Amino acid sequence: MEGISGPGKVAKTLGIDRSFYGEKIPSERLWLESDGTPPPPWITTPRIGIDYAEEWKDMPWRFVDKKVKEKARKGKCKK
Repeated sequence: MEGISGPGKVAKTLGIDRSFYGEKIPSERLWLESDGTPPPPWITTPRIGIDYAEEWKDMPWRFVDKKVKEKARKGKCKK
């Protein structure tokens, strides 16, 4: 999903709409596959822009590719 950020954009790109709410993984409509490529080194951070979520807003449920975050800090990534 190169170049796509945020769960909403990922879901839209994959054609996942509200009809998938509560869907178990795996299911007939939703499953995960691997192409054999090792995953990137992930870091977790608190979620952004959800102050309304009270105690849940600080949960480390935002997953970021560590390499991309390091590039962004150094100003090497386009926004």
